[in-house]
Amino acid sequence: MKKNACLVALFAAAGQALAQSECGTVISPQELPNLQRLEASGVYRRPAGHADVAVFIGLTFHVVRTSAGTGGLEQARLNQAIVDANIAYAAAGIQFCQAGPTRYINSDQYYDITGTEYDPLRQIDVVPGTINCYFVRSAPFCGISSFTTSPIWITLSSLPVSQKCA
Repeated sequence: MKKNACLVALFAAAGQALAQSECGTVISPQELPNLQRLEASGVYRRPAGHADVAVFIGLTFHVVRTSAGTGGLEQARLNQAIVDANIAYAAAGIQFCQAGPTRYINSDQYYDITGTEYDPLRQIDVVPGTINCYFVRSAPFCGISSFTTSPIWITLSSLPVSQKCA
């Protein structure tokens, strides 16, 4: 369960020592029974006989730029975020990898998030079977995520992240 609860920390603290602080996820009393059932079902465990094999998690990067196609997070920073995350999560047997090329969204509307634009943003160009990470220039948060028990996350796994935190 901790693996999913702290995925937001993956990019919110990329380039920083991820192990220095605990995950800031707050679990509501309504979410707790569903999360406990998921954990008890074994969904977060490695297959029997494969305890020493890393779990690979595919990431799709979506970089939001201006409508003119300027700005946006550089590929080198995305690459370094994966390196940093893999170092931080190595002891847990988790390895991240970029699944396919970086995708670009040229939109002044989403370049700077000031309110609830993150919900429609994380529904753009979704790549199934991966965690879709959307990098914007600025937002009122470093990153935002949800547990898979919330209805939108059953079909949509995404993580909007502010560039200042990546």
